[in-house]
Amino acid sequence: MKLTMPSDLPIHRLTDGERIRYGRMLRGRGRSREAEHVFQAVLQSDADNPYALLGLGQARLDQLDAGGAIGPIEMAAKRLRGCLDVHHSLAVAYGICGDHERSSWNFNQALRISPYDPGVILDYSKSRRFSAHDGLLERIDRSLIAPGLARKQITGLHFAAGKILDDLGSYDNAWSRFRIANESVSGRFSVEWWEKVVHESIIFFDAIKMKNLRAKAASTPGIIFVFGCPRSGTTLVEQILSSHPCVDGIGEKSTLSQVAARMVKELGSKERFPQCMNRLTDTQVTELAGWYCRQVFSSNMSQDCRVCDKTPSNFVYVGMINAVFQDACLVHCRRNTLDTILSCYFTYFRSGQEYSYDVLDLANYYAGYQRLIRHWESVSAARIHAVQYERIVDEQEAATTDLLENLGLRWHEGCLSFHQTRRKVATASSWQVRQPLYSHSVDRWKNYEKFLNPLVDALDRLGVHWDSYTRTDESHPIDYARSKRHGRHANKRITRGRDLG
Repeated sequence: MKLTMPSDLPIHRLTDGERIRYGRMLRGRGRSREAEHVFQAVLQSDADNPYALLGLGQARLDQLDAGGAIGPIEMAAKRLRGCLDVHHSLAVAYGICGDHERSSWNFNQALRISPYDPGVILDYSKSRRFSAHDGLLERIDRSLIAPGLARKQITGLHFAAGKILDDLGSYDNAWSRFRIANESVSGRFSVEWWEKVVHESIIFFDAIKMKNLRAKAASTPGIIFVFGCPRSGTTLVEQILSSHPCVDGIGEKSTLSQVAARMVKELGSKERFPQCMNRLTDTQVTELAGWYCRQVFSSNMSQDCRVCDKTPSNFVYVGMINAVFQDACLVHCRRNTLDTILSCYFTYFRSGQEYSYDVLDLANYYAGYQRLIRHWESVSAARIHAVQYERIVDEQEAATTDLLENLGLRWHEGCLSFHQTRRKVATASSWQVRQPLYSHSVDRWKNYEKFLNPLVDALDRLGVHWDSYTRTDESHPIDYARSKRHGRHANKRITRGRDLG
């Protein structure tokens, strides 16, 4: 039977088997919320159906609700012995929830069932740091020669190999794998579109416009917006803040971008965001702020608790934050420019981040990001607190103290042992923030220095101001690259904790 869309096919007319197939189809199309309702409909008539339980858990996991996914999948596991999807899903869900013992056990079970499954291998490679490859590299290469692999599977396997080789210090081989992985990603980033977004934001949100919009901002409960370039330490900062008893981290959400979309829709304007904000009334601002708060604040939170919305790309919406949320706190996460860009290049993101698969696209994205941040710093009525990743690593207690004080939070010792905080983390940094602070991600670019001339040239050409922090008095990478090209010694030095430019 061919399954059609919900409007053409009432769910109540389907058999349980057809509903399960339909739910899987919805998941495959990225419509996991609808799929969740379909699987729940099956469970209303057959509460122990293992395939519906598994589908329900997977649909919730798709939506990053790992806590809500574990229960039904564990129930399915009692009936579906030796099921690859069960153990793979549980491994990912337990990893997000910080239970790495159960996550590791389920990964091992999944690899026993299917030693060469591309999806399991990719997720397993991201679950820990490897001191030995334990035969996993051989599994990856054997998987790559299997017939019928999809492009995404091939891409994921090369990213997995690159990650393991990087862990082992085999940097030349790691670069080769990462390069192959990135070149295999279909679809590319539109530099023209990004430059237009940046330009329009800078032109629209001038100092006068920001002042006028700020006068309409609604008073809301405490919200902390943490943003920055991806892989700049935003997850680490959120984990530190979420270890405070008065802060609830909600992870990466698209809620703020949904506010922008609702703004355009409710205004009924032909103008796009942000130009449509010229028509905002005080009432509409209050309604938009209220809608956002209903999405992010839970009913069981205490009145003095704040929400931490950690979404790196929210740096695009700093102007809107100023206009809508009168009492919001803004935290900008910074990290060495080359380390940030390389970390993006080495990451296979779940979705989006199309700029991350080409070093020249990354250079253009980073240049636009930096232009916007510098503009916001000059016009934002709300103070933007800058947090340097390397300073947290080097001076954890001092950096944490400054962060809490800047946000008006009292000192809490638990913020220093953030890695022991049990909460859901569904980002590429899920494993790292469960560990004590480590320094091997600082100045990581030096391991790949020989490959970086095209990137350094592009950043130089784009006029990027280097966001750097180093423990040594070595020359800056851009000066070092210039000296090699022009045969002269660099005469600049990196200043500790300072944004050069």
